Amino acid sequence: MFANQPLSLVISLIIGVYFINPTWGYYYENVYVTNCNDEEECGTVDNCGWVSNGIATREGMFDSYCTCSSGTQYVCTYELGGQSYYANECSGKEKPPCDIQCGLEVCIQTEEGFMKTGKIVSACPHYHPVNNAQCCAASDEKSRAAYCTCLTQNTIDVSFEVYNAIGNKNQFVKVWSGACETENYATSSTKVVLTNKDSISGWSYKLYVNPVSPDISVYWVKAKPSNSDYFVSCNKEYDYYNCGPFDDNKYQYEGPMSIQVGTSYGGYHNLYNILSVDEDGASYTYDVTQSDGKQAFTEDEGSDGNKSPPTTVIAIIIVVLLVILIVIGAVIYVKRRNNKGVVEFKEEYGVDANNNSGDIHRDGQVGNDTPTKPKDEQHVEQDEIEINQTVDTEV
Repeated sequence: MFANQPLSLVISLIIGVYFINPTWGYYYENVYVTNCNDEEECGTVDNCGWVSNGIATREGMFDSYCTCSSGTQYVCTYELGGQSYYANECSGKEKPPCDIQCGLEVCIQTEEGFMKTGKIVSACPHYHPVNNAQCCAASDEKSRAAYCTCLTQNTIDVSFEVYNAIGNKNQFVKVWSGACETENYATSSTKVVLTNKDSISGWSYKLYVNPVSPDISVYWVKAKPSNSDYFVSCNKEYDYYNCGPFDDNKYQYEGPMSIQVGTSYGGYHNLYNILSVDEDGASYTYDVTQSDGKQAFTEDEGSDGNKSPPTTVIAIIIVVLLVILIVIGAVIYVKRRNNKGVVEFKEEYGVDANNNSGDIHRDGQVGNDTPTKPKDEQHVEQDEIEINQTVDTEV
């Protein structure tokens, strides 16, 4: 009996932990991530309060469930990933109440290794009338991936904070219960991924250019096939760049394709012969911090296609302005200096009222005569003469 006590104790502990936290140990792969931005779009259920890293999990994940009190009704048939599905909603368009693990922390990990902790605040019910209406209204594969996936497979709808941290894109991830032990955000990445959207079609080439970090902006893209002599600008269309036509030659362009990419990280990269023109989905990843192939902007291209002065031009402008300021300052100084000299000259040497028709010289002379003495000195000399005369008369 006692020999089985350790095993019984372990089983009891496991059962106890389960009842304390029934979601302990839950782990999901191939979970699709979509973005619901904020509280208004993500919503909250089960009296759960909103948090900035809030997420909504598909019904059934982490022991969540929702119920339709009067059954379901057919809405539409949709296609997703090459398969057909039925969309059904609660009868009478009832919004089903849900039971979730409110506030449960879960760790989300992407294929690139980015990790962010989210908190469950809402759910994505299979039969919610709004979810099904959005899915049935989706007109293309991309829209259906955003609105219908929740109805067909495990999905988490995450807030902007979480979406931004894991790469700012819809993707498949791993999710498990408990906060991430360490967090690694896409915002710290300096990589850019280039991917063929389509092979050469007609005389153009379509290309995805996706910085991993949402903090890095793509300013412009240029492309050149191996049998073309020049890079040409690519136009942004939706989420891809449309490049071409490359020149006036009417022949099939040949790969591999060379790409130039200018980003907000500073400068641009020349990436020569990196992508096939025949293989759809071919991709190439580079780091904006790498020096290989990187150059400063030689064209004044900014984030919206407008031109901004390169560093060398700015430096030249600054030097020219400094020279102009120095010259202006020197001219002002010389003028003030000359004006000051004229004033000092008059005060120091003066002009006698009785001899103001003569030329004034630096030695203080008027014309060629002896310098005229001030009137006070003249009076003193006159008084001395009169005194001497008086003395002589008395004697």
